[in-house]
Amino acid sequence: RDKAKYSLLGSISSPEAFWSPDSTIDINGPVENEKLVNLFSLFGIKTEKNTVSGSVKGNLGLTGTLSKMTIAFSISGENLQMNDNAIPSASLNFTETNGKITLGKNQINMDNGGEIDVNQGTVQLDDQDPSLVLMDVSGSAKNLQVSAFNLTGDAHFTGRLALAEKESRPTFDGMLSVSEAAAPTGKTQSARSKPFDLSVTLNKNVLTFNPISNE
Repeated sequence: RDKAKYSLLGSISSPEAFWSPDSTIDINGPVENEKLVNLFSLFGIKTEKNTVSGSVKGNLGLTGTLSKMTIAFSISGENLQMNDNAIPSASLNFTETNGKITLGKNQINMDNGGEIDVNQGTVQLDDQDPSLVLMDVSGSAKNLQVSAFNLTGDAHFTGRLALAEKESRPTFDGMLSVSEAAAPTGKTQSARSKPFDLSVTLNKNVLTFNPISNE
């Protein structure tokens, strides 16, 4: 696949023909020099109007059946680029089943020194509109610069990302819930402030935050 190399071993088995929808799959092996943009295409995410560059390496696993196959990637990459966001390094772990991506432990290091750690989450195309990506991600941030904010603490991020522009909708519309880290209260414990919620909208390259009352 272009310059990418997949070295896969495993089996496809069935008491009937191996091409039966119920055939069991168990395939695994290393991946080298795969383009990041190809992974987006693999999961049906269109990137023609976005800048995606860089390559990754790691491991690919295929399990399940031909009719319901799970694709699992455990990969890392350096010098990745997504639009205006430069990512010096990233470690990514996720699975995909029937169009739904489930996130495992992921770490993304930004070029401004910030760090994003994803603990869990899901990403999938909207069934009603495949030009929208539905996101629900939980994790933490460290020294992450977002507009005028510098975030350090736990975060929960939900919303809809538009892959194609439409006059009537923003590029992104969602909510960010943050519990910022506070000063340590003991040698082995640290306190966290009360969570605060923000609505987040990206429209025509303008990022807008609005507080949401927790009352």
